[in-house]
This record gives sequence, structure tokens and C-alpha cells, in this order.
Amino acid sequence: MFGLTLQQPKRWFKQRMWQWLAKRQPAATTLKLQQRFLFVFPTSYGFSLLGLVLLLYLLGTNYQNNLILLQSYFLVGLLLLSIILSFRNLSGLTLSVTAAPAVFQGEDISITLQLSQPQQRQQILFQLGDFSLLCPQLPGTVLLKLPATSRGYYQLPRIAVSTVHPFGLVRCWCYPLLQQHYWVYPKPQHQDNYLPPDADAGELQWSHLSPYQAGDPLQRIDWKRLARQPQQPVVKVFSNVLPEQQRVLILPPLTGVALEIALSDLCAQIIELSQARQPYALQLPKQLIEFGTGPDHRRRCLEALTLC
Repeated sequence: MFGLTLQQPKRWFKQRMWQWLAKRQPAATTLKLQQRFLFVFPTSYGFSLLGLVLLLYLLGTNYQNNLILLQSYFLVGLLLLSIILSFRNLSGLTLSVTAAPAVFQGEDISITLQLSQPQQRQQILFQLGDFSLLCPQLPGTVLLKLPATSRGYYQLPRIAVSTVHPFGLVRCWCYPLLQQHYWVYPKPQHQDNYLPPDADAGELQWSHLSPYQAGDPLQRIDWKRLARQPQQPVVKVFSNVLPEQQRVLILPPLTGVALEIALSDLCAQIIELSQARQPYALQLPKQLIEFGTGPDHRRRCLEALTLC
């Protein structure tokens, strides 16, 4: 009960902070870190130093010892210098983000940050959710990972950028919000013995090889080629579908777990039919996607499934 009481003010404070940040720094495609976006606050070492300064100052004034007073003034100057240097380590840095490729539920989303003016910047920490990356020397690009826990079309969350350079006494940080969206498709249902619909096993004929993509069946991988070239996995594509063999994939009106299972099954069928280059249509409760093939048709169908 006491823990719940403590969580309520904390949750309220975080909501107020995010609302204030949304007004102070709305989403932008490119963001230059300036004074109005940066915050500086002492670390635990900084507070310890402030306590030491206060103690030295009291001792110096009480015993009228100028040497102790001078030492306390020196430590105050060190703290002020740390504030300036930490602020300059982030100030002027420009952030932008490239388009994130779509992933399936359960995979990691790769977020690529483009950085300008990275010279002479050290010990900068990037945090996105539970993922963190410390850069001793700032490169031109930074790759962040974000787990895709649920399907949908999402706005990239705020990224925490911070530094305690050079003395670790203060932390300068910001929460930039970059204008970028990403897709998380339903997780395709794993089917070990999946064949294209309306095709017998004896009718399948090998057509060509194509690069491996997320969701491709493991039994289609060319294992001999993979042993020779482990960095370039490929899958075997079978083509035996006649022009009149067209599939209509139908999603019935479902909810809850049944809906997620149906979406996973349809996602797997879309991947298989796309690899076989078989025309297919997708019938959803409120949308119909006509027959088609190719990457664009596959993307439209997967996006429609995602928004169901």
C-alpha cells in the first residue's frame, strides 16, 4: 500500500515532465542541441563535493583559516568549470535520424542517428528504452536498438542524450524527440512444412535464389551455400504457380488472442506467397486489397494487417 502511494506522485511528476517537454521541444526532423534543450544537474559526486565545500567553508570561517577558505573556493570553481565543460560537450551537436526499416514483432528495431559536428566530444551516453550506448569518442553515426514488443505504427520515442564529462561532477542531458515513425509487423507463425497454398509437393520446381529476409522458412535456406558464405544467407525460391492460381487471404472479425493468431498466420502466408511470386489479395473486415505481387504489394498487405 505504501509503495503504491509513492508510485502515484512519481507517475504524476513524469507525466507533467513529458507534457512540459512536448511544449518546450516538439518533434523535429533535425534538432540542434541548444541552451533551451539542455539541462545540468549535479551527480552524486557533485553533491558530495558541495557537502565538502560547505564543511570546509564552515571550518575556515570558524577558525579564521584562509588556506581552508581558499581550498573551498577552489572546489567551487572546479564545480563551475565542470558545468561549463559538460554543457559545451553537448551544445551545438545536431541530431537527425534515418528511416527505420520495418521489422516483425519480437525483433529489434535499428535506429540510426546522424550526428553533425561530432569533433572534440567525448563520453556521450545515448539511451533508448533499456538500450544504452556510451561513446568515448563521438562518431558520425550512432546505431541504437529498440525492441519491438507489439505490432503497430509508432512514433520514435524520446532519446536520452547525456554526458558527465570531464570530471563526473555534473550531468548535462536532454531528451530530443526526432520526427520518425516505424512499422512493427505481426510476428509470422512458424511453419516447418509450409508449402504454397493449392500446390502439391511434387509440383514444386526450384526457380532461383534470393537474399534471406526476416520470416523466411528455415527449410528454404541453401545450407551448402551458407557453409561457404556465412555472411550472405540465401533461400531457395520455388516457382510453379499458374497464372489462374490466385489466393484470397481472409481475416475474419476476431478479437484478443484469436486475432493475433490469425494475423500471424496471414503474415506467414503473405511472406510465402510473395516469395513464390503468386498473386494474392487480402480481405480484411473493413478493407480489401486487390490481387497483386511484388515488394510494394507485400508492404501494403503487411501494413494493413498491422493496423487491424
